[in-house]
Amino acid sequence: MSSVSVMRWVVVCAALAIGGKNASAAAIFTETWANPGDSRGWFIGALGGSGTPSYVGGQVNWSLSAQQSNNFLTGFQAQGQSSASGGNFAGNYPAAGITGFAFDFALDSDSLGNAGPPTLRILFTSTVGGFNSYWRHDFGPVALGGGLQRYVVPLEESSWTQYLGNFAFADAIKNIGTVEVDYFRLGNFSAYSQSGRFANFSTIPEPTGIFLAGLGLISGLAAGRDNRRFRAARV
Repeated sequence: MSSVSVMRWVVVCAALAIGGKNASAAAIFTETWANPGDSRGWFIGALGGSGTPSYVGGQVNWSLSAQQSNNFLTGFQAQGQSSASGGNFAGNYPAAGITGFAFDFALDSDSLGNAGPPTLRILFTSTVGGFNSYWRHDFGPVALGGGLQRYVVPLEESSWTQYLGNFAFADAIKNIGTVEVDYFRLGNFSAYSQSGRFANFSTIPEPTGIFLAGLGLISGLAAGRDNRRFRAARV
């Protein structure tokens, strides 16, 4: 068997293995909100106030008009429930080969500055044995006016805090129902305004998936090399 045949056999076997793992509802997926005006089933809006997002240019543009906070939360919320994005973010993450989350976020303006202080948070909810479990990860300070920044968090227990429920992390990530990103602060503030952008919410594949893509590239290069040798031999 030639080197190209062997390589192709390895790629086929790896593809079958990955396909079997990704049989659950959750999937390696990036939500881009590519169609203007289409929320893709996400609830995106204001926490403790009012504001209307726009879906254009492959991202969500959001703004909160000047208002009085509601004595509790002030900020931005993007929540994808189980049916959002075609259900690609709900289900068994380990079975789908998912090892983390990533998204792009920009804070273009915030009249409150660093008061609070504000928090950028990603969270997910899960149902285990009929009971809910909530897990969160808080990022560091968000740069004001710094443009879209990439935020990544691995799906590892050490990176998350459970704040509702009493279930093992390993069980919680097998039945994720809702994913959410919030930029918020606690407390009662006078009139304020905020604006920003949110894009490319993604589930990150395990290294095996990346390795498989590399094998496909190598196979293609090897096939091209062998074809060139074949043509040269016929000349």
